[in-house]
Amino acid sequence: ATLLEIARQLWAMLNPLLSSDSEKATMFANVPRHNGIEAWRRLAEPINEDKAMVRRDLLASVTNPRGASSIDKIESAIEEWDTNIRLFVAADGAAPSDETKRMTLVQMLPMEIAAYVSMHEAQSDLRTSSALKRFVFKYVRSLRNLKRTAPRAAHILDEGPQPELEVEG
Repeated sequence: ATLLEIARQLWAMLNPLLSSDSEKATMFANVPRHNGIEAWRRLAEPINEDKAMVRRDLLASVTNPRGASSIDKIESAIEEWDTNIRLFVAADGAAPSDETKRMTLVQMLPMEIAAYVSMHEAQSDLRTSSALKRFVFKYVRSLRNLKRTAPRAAHILDEGPQPELEVEG
């Protein structure tokens, strides 16, 4: 089929579909007859603009997400970040590289957890962001289990003052 025939068929398809929406029907009536491609472009244009606004709104949440303020908020902070990445990509944004995801993940963690994860992130089995995320979740579950079974062993989770480490000089 020629481009002219495709434009006519698109016009014929869009005409009844848009008749029930007065705003879109008015826009469609302003397009030259049988120019379905132009009608489609005018319909799709606001969608593309909306996607650009979504990307703009989500950019900071993807590149510099809100960190978890405590161990109890790690999962929800990471879940929110994953959702923002998914929405950003759905709006035609580029997903962060795996290395960027790894660095951002560690940055989102409370300092005590981030320090422990940073000491282990160079391990060969933690080279991907998904593997590092699984490691973080496993570590957090382990700390919670320790707190439940032996509260003194999980000093990171205690509310009280942290013991001072003595360094011999």
